[in-house]
Amino acid sequence: MDQYKKIKARAIRLLSKREYSVNNLKKKLCDYAHLFSPEISLETVELVIKELKNKNWVSDERAVESLINQKVSRCGALRLRMELNKLDVEVELIENSLSKIKASEYKRAFELLVKRYKHAPIDLKEIISQKNFLMRRGFDFDICRRAVDDRSNQLNKELLYDQNW
Repeated sequence: MDQYKKIKARAIRLLSKREYSVNNLKKKLCDYAHLFSPEISLETVELVIKELKNKNWVSDERAVESLINQKVSRCGALRLRMELNKLDVEVELIENSLSKIKASEYKRAFELLVKRYKHAPIDLKEIISQKNFLMRRGFDFDICRRAVDDRSNQLNKELLYDQNW
């Protein structure tokens, strides 16, 4: 029972810092258990996980939502999918969560582009640089192309407007 309390205390300490998926928490607790004492069994860890799930202290859904909320403003769907796969949760849960934010993908890419680059791209080198920036952040190629093209079209409209005055 003493081992059970130590594993549970460790789990609560981990959960107080951030949300964990069930599988990630289980891996962390197993690593801790083997470092702390090799005789702690996997069943003890599973009992702790079961209790935490029953009390709703650990949840895959909350872990997915937490990660999305942390990274949605600076990452695209491709990068988020990669990060969510590291949580080791069901693919269906990941896809459902990503479908909720898919509609705002272009808006987030454009806002990130405006925040990072103060001016619209002038030449081909800047266009490529800005597209690559968005692609590294995990945005789809079509979204990157549209956002950068719209940004450079803004510059063209401003130049035409200034010339007419």
